[in-house]
Amino acid sequence: VRAALRRAGHRAARVEATAAGPGPVVVTLAVRPGQASRISTLRLAGAGVLEEALLARLALRPGAVLDEERLEADLATLRAALHEAGRWRGRVGVPDVKEAAGGVAVEVPVLPGPRVLVRFRGAVAVTPAELLGRLGVEPGLPFDAPAVDAAADRLRTFYRARGYAAATVVPEERASGDDLAVIFHVDEGRTYRLARVAWEGAEWRGEAELQARLRALLEEELGREATAAETERARALEASVPGVAAPREPPAALPPGAFLDEVALERAAERIVDEYRAEGFLEAALLGWSAELDAARGEVAVTLRLREGVRTTVESIAFEGSAEVPLADLAREAQLAPGAPLVYERVEATRVALLKLYFSRGYAYARVEAREQVDPLTHQAQLRILVTEGPRVRIGRVLVAGNQRTREDVVRAALEVREGDWHDPEALARSQAALLRLGAFRAVGLRLQDPELPEPVKDLAVELSERPWQYLAPGAGFSIADGPRLFLEYGRPNLLGRALEFTARGKLNYPLAWFGRVLPPTSPKSNLEGRADVGLLAPRLELLPSLLGAPVSGRVGLVAERLHRRTYDLGRAAAQVGGDLAVTSRITLSLQYEIEVDQIEKAGGAATLTQADLERLRFDQGTTTLHALRPSATFDFRDVLSEGAFFTTESRRTRRGTEFHSFWEKKAP
Repeated sequence: VRAALRRAGHRAARVEATAAGPGPVVVTLAVRPGQASRISTLRLAGAGVLEEALLARLALRPGAVLDEERLEADLATLRAALHEAGRWRGRVGVPDVKEAAGGVAVEVPVLPGPRVLVRFRGAVAVTPAELLGRLGVEPGLPFDAPAVDAAADRLRTFYRARGYAAATVVPEERASGDDLAVIFHVDEGRTYRLARVAWEGAEWRGEAELQARLRALLEEELGREATAAETERARALEASVPGVAAPREPPAALPPGAFLDEVALERAAERIVDEYRAEGFLEAALLGWSAELDAARGEVAVTLRLREGVRTTVESIAFEGSAEVPLADLAREAQLAPGAPLVYERVEATRVALLKLYFSRGYAYARVEAREQVDPLTHQAQLRILVTEGPRVRIGRVLVAGNQRTREDVVRAALEVREGDWHDPEALARSQAALLRLGAFRAVGLRLQDPELPEPVKDLAVELSERPWQYLAPGAGFSIADGPRLFLEYGRPNLLGRALEFTARGKLNYPLAWFGRVLPPTSPKSNLEGRADVGLLAPRLELLPSLLGAPVSGRVGLVAERLHRRTYDLGRAAAQVGGDLAVTSRITLSLQYEIEVDQIEKAGGAATLTQADLERLRFDQGTTTLHALRPSATFDFRDVLSEGAFFTTESRRTRRGTEFHSFWEKKAP
């Protein structure tokens, strides 16, 4: 609090804290902010003739409260102002604040430095505006000698990406009166394409595999180059002047792997060497590389010299510290065996598998560590798995919090864990998913109380955040086919506190003759169309036993609809009852029964019919009753990161026969 007051200008603020109380401690903060410090004088030491212009751009003024956040913002303003004035080597120091008569005196050291003029010599294929945009000069940082060298490296990288494998960029600084000229001497040379990359010493991995891996790594290293923002602004400015031709476009960047970039090539090759070491070639190394330029053909050939070395194998695997879990169970989780290559990915997979085994058996505080001892002469490794089991944890009390409207027995019925069970993270995860599937909660958290303290019995806290108890969503729209529309949706996601989701939807529209819907001459009220749906979803039916270890959900619904078409009038009412069984997180089996009563009155005349109209006109004049039984299966793999698919199939049994419907959706990689 004292620091916050000081930042706000109360430099003499006093804050005293006292604690009292035998039970819950009451902490009292006595705050005496004192008088705010005001700026008596504000100077920019060293700014010279620029001081007046720079002071005019600051937000703080003499007489204002010394707000440290506003002062930091003014320092950034000073750096930006120096950069705009071309003084790229200007520096803004730390403000010196001293007590003075009438307030505080603030003095900011400012070294403007010379005005920097950037010039390019020898550049032919690329315009100076493009090169200037590639320097990467940042307004808040001085353009000193290290920054100049870094800018030269960026220009070399820019040329390399366009195939100028032999391009050189040499910076030079030269005084020009009171200014400083930074000259970049460019020797572009000719363009070269990377024609071949050869690997010397590669035996375990084929050259084609290495080529493909190197190309993928170069794409990660180099990526796609974006056009410099400064160049885009320069082009837009010149294009806006009448009679001025558009600036010359620079050479296009080549795709990664088609040009030679020494830095990216070395980084990619070193990553391949690291992959060798992870596969057991502990002595793998990149011995060097060379490039051969063919000026006549405009091609460059690269040779990488690789030393694979001898592959290290596993001599033995020892498990230490495992007293409660049998050795045979531990050995079954091992992802590598004696005599197998020492692959660090499999070592880590073994460690994770053992940790999951211990967690599943209640050892919530288990720790597993893998250590390798390698003999450099025999190229064999002794693998030691060090286990710290900790106490086996039972669930004590299950404490439910946050269920303001949901009955506690509904929450406990969805949990897979019970008081007295061994702690199992997988069961906790399934319980969390089951609570979310109820649809009554926005967020669900399950955690052990005092998790940092290892104890044999731990209470489990179930923390819930409920959805709003009801919602109402009105809406309006317009359709050329159906005229103006009104929508209304009402929902109760947690009816009676039992996670029963009630929904009601209504739609009303009035077709207009202006758009071709010619209806028989009747009263306007008779032309109204509408649809109403009422549904109730029970995500967990307690009266039915769980099938295949998964709960069964049920749903019922009522539908009423009225339509007016040029060739028919339809009144429809339907009732549905169904259930869903989530066999896995991706596979769902469903069964639904529906009874539908249709009242249709046909009229003569020609009209353009939709597929839905043709289906309805199949009904006989008068009343038709339909019964349908619909078993279906859904396979949902759409949450796979790279690519996924969604597939559902449904069979419908009616008096007319059996129909099959399928839907397939695939996500592109």
